[in-house]
Amino acid sequence: MISLGSIVSSKALIVRGDSMLPNFAQGDVVLVSRGAFKDAGPARRDVVAIRDPEGSGMLYLKRIIGLPGERVALSDGLLYIDDQQTSEPYLGSLPSSLGLSTTNWLLGEGEYLVLGDSRAHSTDSRNFGPIRADQIVGKAWLRVWPVQKGSRV
Repeated sequence: MISLGSIVSSKALIVRGDSMLPNFAQGDVVLVSRGAFKDAGPARRDVVAIRDPEGSGMLYLKRIIGLPGERVALSDGLLYIDDQQTSEPYLGSLPSSLGLSTTNWLLGEGEYLVLGDSRAHSTDSRNFGPIRADQIVGKAWLRVWPVQKGSRV
């Protein structure tokens, strides 16, 4: 059920670029709830709006992959969380990473790893590192445009 409070505390975000394909395309409009995490923190697979860690003032739409205290690795096209291979059904059969190299992160307290769904077209934690909880603006919860694709996120 959608409450009036959810709508009032939401910010509309227009998707720019291809970093969240195949799930969000350029021009899609999503509502981002600024109060989504007041009772519980962000969860793996949440799509969130984050402030640009490099300070441009822009907001990016990304997916939370790693949570505080976890060891995250992208290796040989696969995602590992605490040494366990983790599926990513939202990628639409694309690999978790490009190439056969391995990249590792050990997330600290209050740190999250965020990645775009279209890894080849995304600037994300692979470029700017883990983000802090205070860089998360809110959780995407409803696509409102285009109308034919309108749906809860």
